[in-house]
Amino acid sequence: MAKKTAILTGEASSPLLFRHVTPGPGDSTLQFRLIHF
Repeated sequence: MAKKTAILTGEASSPLLFRHVTPGPGDSTLQFRLIHF
């Protein structure tokens, strides 16, 4: 249950977070693409 809520809240706020993390390592870019596509 806790993991599901963490994933749901993470997906909701991730676009804002990943905008700050985008110039970081390649993993963040991969996750950024996965979220938008």
